[in-house]
Amino acid sequence: MALDKTCTATQLTEALRKLIEQYGDLPVYSDDPDTLWLLPIGLIHKPANESEEWPERLEIKTDYHGRPDGDLA
Repeated sequence: MALDKTCTATQLTEALRKLIEQYGDLPVYSDDPDTLWLLPIGLIHKPANESEEWPERLEIKTDYHGRPDGDLA
C-alpha cells in the first residue's frame, strides 16, 4: 500500500527543523504537479477508517479555491 511509504509526524518535524535551520522560517506550500500551482496547506487529524483500511493519521490538506481545512495561517 502506498500509505506504507510515508513519513511519521516525528520524521516530518525533524526534516522541517533541518530546513528551517538552513533556510529560515519560510512559508510552506504544496506543489501541485498537474497544475503547477503552489497551494497553501492545512493540517488535520483523521481517525482510522477500517472499512477502507485507512489508518489513523495526520493529513496535510490543500485547496484550489481558498484556505484549506486545518488552515495554519
